[in-house]
Amino acid sequence: MDGGGPGSDEDGGRPDLFADVLSAETKEEIRGAHDKFGARRRQVGGACVRQDYIAVEGTGGAVYDSALVLSDFLLGGGIDSDVDLAQSLIIELGTGTGAVSTALAHRLGYDAPGERLRLVATDGCIDAFRLAKANFAQLKLQPPAVEVRRLRWGDDADLEGLLSLVAPAALAAQSTVILMSDVIYPGSDLDALITCLRSLTEALRPLFVMAHVDRDQENEAQFLRRVEEELPLSVSMRLRWTPHVEPEAGSTGTLYVHVFEPR
Repeated sequence: MDGGGPGSDEDGGRPDLFADVLSAETKEEIRGAHDKFGARRRQVGGACVRQDYIAVEGTGGAVYDSALVLSDFLLGGGIDSDVDLAQSLIIELGTGTGAVSTALAHRLGYDAPGERLRLVATDGCIDAFRLAKANFAQLKLQPPAVEVRRLRWGDDADLEGLLSLVAPAALAAQSTVILMSDVIYPGSDLDALITCLRSLTEALRPLFVMAHVDRDQENEAQFLRRVEEELPLSVSMRLRWTPHVEPEAGSTGTLYVHVFEPR
């Protein structure tokens, strides 16, 4: 495990962080040779999540390794100790199966009756949106504590609806955290995603945490550069882990987590 760039020892990063927070089960799952996508259900952060990569158009129907890493990172105390997830408003973009949000809500006890909104999982794909709702429902994760919303990047009505929903909850929360895992792919609409993030970050001043596996280095580097140049965010931590499995074509198989703070 090592830090990269602003995650190195020289600038206060914690290059050994993954060794601290990744569970043995997660490491075994990522390194395993079994058919991950052929399985009907997968365990993420103690929650059982149904995946259906055939019925869901695109990539949103499967649980990817980045979701496992991000869940462990967050639940293992990877972010700043001043940020209490249980007292934060959590918003996930591109939730897909809902794996990360489901794991967080399950572990943080959002299946108990709650008097305020604590977590919103969003996706623009209608099939992924329905799958995420089903995964939340099976664990009895429901409003008012948990919401699943459709958010198509670039759709003003969807964005305005989300902001109207989360603004009061953000005021009541200790902090706001925006999450993403594996949403940067070749052909991703970076302009629409950056526009969406700009509106959310300017309105909410959140911590932004994203995880991804190396697939398209040029596209990923462009997105990360634009986050720092165009949004009111500054990188505070970058970490990487190469699990030494056979990666997909065009990828090194390296998993990354990036943490950005509001400025």
